[in-house]
Parts: sequence; structure tokens; C-alpha cells
Amino acid sequence: MKDIMLRKLDSAGKSLVRSTIQKYMAENSHVSTSVSTSIENMIIDYHNNLTTHKLEMKRAKEEISNLSNTLKDTRILLASLQGKQNNFVDSLKMLKEAINDLCNDE
Repeated sequence: MKDIMLRKLDSAGKSLVRSTIQKYMAENSHVSTSVSTSIENMIIDYHNNLTTHKLEMKRAKEEISNLSNTLKDTRILLASLQGKQNNFVDSLKMLKEAINDLCNDE
């Protein structure tokens, strides 16, 4: 298996694979002392991390979607409130004009 993995790699790639395996074995020496078992464990860890990453990405996308919907709703509410404010300001101006007209008539 090792030969198949390393066959198509250049020397830098082979060196990187070796150092990665050595580092993994050093960090996980309590799990296994066999290179093939370490590689299998490293692949299992990779897939577990990948699955975790995919779940985190899915949650993040859902959160972004929820926040986007909240933002849309907030913009709609803001537009509605601005419309109400404009109507109130217009009504207030008309009331002031009516009061001024009443005061000027006397």
C-alpha cells in the first residue's frame, strides 16, 4: 500500500508524506506503533474531521440563511416604520398649519 501511495509522488511529496506519518505516529503513539495502522487511523481521523467540517459548514450556511431572512424582515419593518414616520411628520405639518391659520384668523 505504501508503494502505491508513494509511487506517483516526487521526492518532496514523499518527504511530506513521511513527515506527516511520523508526526501523526508521534502524536498518537498510544494508539498504535504500526505504520499501516497509523495510516488507517490517520485516514479515519481525516474522514471524521471532514464529516465534522461538513456539519459545521451546513450549520453555518443555515445560520447565514436565517440571518439573511432576519435582515430582509428588518429592512421591510424599517421601510414600514419610515413610511409611518413620514405620514406622522406630514400630519404634524398640517396640524401646525391649521393651528397657525386659526391663530391668524383671530
